[in-house]
Amino acid sequence: MNFKALVDFLYSIAILLSLGLLYDYVKKEERENILSNIIAGAVISLIGILIMSTPWEFSTGYFFDPRTVLMGITGLFFGTGTTVIAMVSLSVFRIIQGGGGVVPGILWVVIPTFSALIWRKIRPQKKFNYNFGELFLFGLIIHLLSLAALFTLPREVALLLIRNVAIPVLLIFPAGTAALGSILVNRLKSKQFEIEITRLATVIDQLDEKVIITDLEGHPLYLNNYFQKSTGFEISDVLGQKLGHLKSGYQDDKFYKNLWSTISSGKTWRGQIINKRKDETLYYDEATIFPISNKEGGIINYASFQRDITEQIKMRELMIENEKMLSVGGLAAGMAHEINNPLAGMMQTAEVMANRLGRKTDFIGNVNEAEKAGTNVHEIREYMEARGIFRMIDSLKISGMKIADIVENMVSFSQEGTAEKRPHQMAELLNRTLGIAENDFELKEQYSFQNISVKKDYQEHLPSVLCKSPRIQQVFLNILRNSAQAMQEAKIKDPKIILSLAEDKVNKVLQIEFKDNGPGISAEVKKHIFEPFFTTKQTGAGVGLGLTVSYFIIKEEHKGQMLIDSQNGMGTTVRISLPFS
Repeated sequence: MNFKALVDFLYSIAILLSLGLLYDYVKKEERENILSNIIAGAVISLIGILIMSTPWEFSTGYFFDPRTVLMGITGLFFGTGTTVIAMVSLSVFRIIQGGGGVVPGILWVVIPTFSALIWRKIRPQKKFNYNFGELFLFGLIIHLLSLAALFTLPREVALLLIRNVAIPVLLIFPAGTAALGSILVNRLKSKQFEIEITRLATVIDQLDEKVIITDLEGHPLYLNNYFQKSTGFEISDVLGQKLGHLKSGYQDDKFYKNLWSTISSGKTWRGQIINKRKDETLYYDEATIFPISNKEGGIINYASFQRDITEQIKMRELMIENEKMLSVGGLAAGMAHEINNPLAGMMQTAEVMANRLGRKTDFIGNVNEAEKAGTNVHEIREYMEARGIFRMIDSLKISGMKIADIVENMVSFSQEGTAEKRPHQMAELLNRTLGIAENDFELKEQYSFQNISVKKDYQEHLPSVLCKSPRIQQVFLNILRNSAQAMQEAKIKDPKIILSLAEDKVNKVLQIEFKDNGPGISAEVKKHIFEPFFTTKQTGAGVGLGLTVSYFIIKEEHKGQMLIDSQNGMGTTVRISLPFS
């Protein structure tokens, strides 16, 4: 083979390699339609025409081109429609070329075409998973058949051609067929892999769980869409960065050291992580973090699935609160029965005592018994009044009535009424709750609600609110207690609370406001004020669920709003808005 033949040979090979790009087009998104078949057939025809227009010379006077390779590979990998279009086009072109050897020239297009289509149809495995050996065998067969087609020429010419070209054709063309076919197989596998990855990524992006893949240092390489939805951080801002800005500070270095020790040793770590979103609110993740290893067993990445369980923790704590309330409700109902009976007897006896001790001077029984004792009812009454006996008895009756009110409020507050919503006047619920708060024995005397200056600023003729009264009272009591405890801890000299009720006719809500002159809340604390388990109280003084539960009751159960306005040293205002009935 001379230098020019070598150049022509390499040119033909380069043209054949362009078939790979065409294959990518045809297989893109697995499209199979008439238009793509026509376009592919036209392009393959053009490739064939270029090849046939620049044949390469094995030896003086013997010209060949790899049209057999082209049509064999086309038949194996492209659809029947595409292949037939290319076969007809190249056959017509060979006729137009004219000269000697038109018939074998056409057969060198037709034989590999039909051989490939038959091979593709009868092979056991229908997918394009051809290996190099199979492709080489296929190439050898079609080129043996193509050489046999030379016998359509005169016998002497055919034998002469075969003696000169058989060995190079059978050495080069089958190998070329196998090589080009292997390229397309690899491209197809890459395409299929890309499609599978795309499908998998699409599925992962639909999960309501965060999926994170990191490098060995913990820098995220992949984050699914739910990560952004759940945390508020843009994926582009987080990729390649440390995830330290998600740390809430609620779990110490020992916790994270144990986590890394587990996964770096090749094991899977499972547990709960408390992180913070971009807006600084906390969320709870149930996480599974595990290493990804290569074939040799070396760790190359870490991956994690993290499910937000904050809707579950709140609900669990709410259920605990509900169970507690139901228990207290049952206890309160039983206590009410046990207290009310002797209380009624005590109050009735006090009234009878007052009457018999001279308050009723016209009672015949009083008159008769006084005369027997050598005195009269009027003198007894004067003595009793002078000694304040009637005032004491009245005080007993007032205390008894107050106890009865407390019991009634406690029963009303603690029994869920399970709670279907009913129209209630907020002024009545506030007053009842204040009556309960007055018996908070955890407050020192100065800061009890009997001694805190409570001002009521209620608008008249306010609309009722459809609500679960025990739940709303629970919110009110939480706010009142927090306010009193904060003022007690800060040792406010003249503790005051203003309770306000007003109608917002524009937004059709009732505004409820609690304003105190306490120590206020810092900006940092205010960020976490509604987070579960967040508390500024001393250990044992609270678990940090009061405001979380209150916020849930107002926002989720009653579709209202709850806001806190406060600054250090400027007191605190809690605003609640509830829709009208």
